Amino acid sequence: MKFLNDLFVDWSSRVWVISEYHIAKKKNNLKYWFIGIATYELRRLPFLEFDFLDSTSSSAGRNAELDIGQPSSIYLKFHGMMTRQLVDQCFFEMMLCGKASKIEDRFYAILPQSKYKDKINQVTHWKISNMVSVKLKLFEIMDTKDKLTLLFLAGCQEISFSTDPVLPTFATSTIFKSTCRLFSPESPLNFDLGNKSTITLHHHTRDSHLYYFLQLTVKKYYVIDVPSDYRDYCGSKFIIKACDNLQLNLDSSEIKIVCLTYFDESTLESYAEWEASNDCKLYLLGNFEKNKWTMLTSYWKNIELKHSVIINNGKVFNIY
Repeated sequence: MKFLNDLFVDWSSRVWVISEYHIAKKKNNLKYWFIGIATYELRRLPFLEFDFLDSTSSSAGRNAELDIGQPSSIYLKFHGMMTRQLVDQCFFEMMLCGKASKIEDRFYAILPQSKYKDKINQVTHWKISNMVSVKLKLFEIMDTKDKLTLLFLAGCQEISFSTDPVLPTFATSTIFKSTCRLFSPESPLNFDLGNKSTITLHHHTRDSHLYYFLQLTVKKYYVIDVPSDYRDYCGSKFIIKACDNLQLNLDSSEIKIVCLTYFDESTLESYAEWEASNDCKLYLLGNFEKNKWTMLTSYWKNIELKHSVIINNGKVFNIY
């Protein structure tokens, strides 16, 4: 069953297959089969079917003819995987975690299944060449909430020390499926979703290099009381290179670390909501006077640090 599970995950993670089963979803008519299966007991069952309208069960589970002696728990786990792959994948899972032979296929296959389908005719002009350019384009075309989600998704991941180029830090990390599900709760956010300028993409040129940055306006943020040995935590080759590019001196007393929360903590009530919020934080290192900030690894959330909260509905961070 693990082999069949892996086959299904691999198949359903391809962006053009995602496009195809979304078409089948509209008519609730998805039939599938594993070519490697050839058994006498299955002779009357030419195809298995998946019911999008009732994803808690499928014809394979209801059909009495399908009796291959497997414990029901194995079937339920397998069908749970199918439901996650075929029903529960969010836009970012499909766009950024799906497999594509051509990088621009991510847009051609996934945009028509999303609220951004009106952008499909523009893809040919975008000159998409790698995953960084995919994310930069998403920061251009998406609505405010999705831009915020993509930014915090990037902040949840380790950024490879060998990443080249290291900037922009908000577009160079690898995003995984498990992280995408952290941002599903519909709790109020720590940002004004009604203001299109809450998060916007910009760029400027210096020394013949193009520097992209996000301007982010936040309701509340924490300034962390940086320990004397903070370089042990953020002095990686990645951070050093990013600060060099931004002309920030890591040894300066003006260097600060800021923590931004995705959810509005003033609205959180239950322990589960606080736990979810703790998993959705963004850490920045930079300089308030120069207003230049680079993202730090999510490793910071595991470190006990003193911090002070500052409420300022107009604070803008330039994140490179």
